[in-house]
Amino acid sequence: MAPGTGWTWVFATARLRDPSVDAHTLDRENLQSALEKVGASATVRDAFVLLTRDHEHSAGVDPGFDVVMAWRTIDPGIVTEELVRRGNEVWGPLAAAVTDPAVHSRAELCSFDASSLDGGWLVAVRVDFRATEQDAEAQERDFNEWYTYEHVGDICRGQGFHRGWRMQRDASGDHQTYWVFYESDAAEDLVRSRAGKAPWGGLWAGVIDQDTFCRSYHEIVARFHRP
Repeated sequence: MAPGTGWTWVFATARLRDPSVDAHTLDRENLQSALEKVGASATVRDAFVLLTRDHEHSAGVDPGFDVVMAWRTIDPGIVTEELVRRGNEVWGPLAAAVTDPAVHSRAELCSFDASSLDGGWLVAVRVDFRATEQDAEAQERDFNEWYTYEHVGDICRGQGFHRGWRMQRDASGDHQTYWVFYESDAAEDLVRSRAGKAPWGGLWAGVIDQDTFCRSYHEIVARFHRP
């Protein structure tokens, strides 16, 4: 795999004691403030607060969290240290509502900007690779070349999409090996854009581990971008 873009995503994830919370009732101003406090370093380019939503096109295993705070940074150590220092306070107005908090980091493999506009959703696809050929290393390399340099851009050029990021966990991480986030106007944009097209480019469906596959939908409730 190519070394990537130099950016790393740091995620603070948690369950909500009441996962049916209405995004419209959240204190978005204070969530935005909490997001910006952790991302105050100039090393942070993008950041999001996301609520996981049940959707008819959700598929695979449970994503494992109901709420996410994410920072895209060139120095993950600074963000991680700030998360440790702040503890549960990082969740701002949600501090009393979260349980099972965790921190994850992932190296960004590619990013694709299709628009200068902002969408309302991040659709996440998480996969593990399962080799079907004897030379597993070469097959995974070919899979990653296709996914990173063809598939992400192909999806992001579809109607309703604004940008996408693909990332990989480090050796000590948990959850699936590869994650992709697609930012779109509507939750339905991903499935609609693939209508009539062969899954996984018609080539790679067999290498997707269905036991760990996850497609989940996340409403963007706060964000910032530093030019």
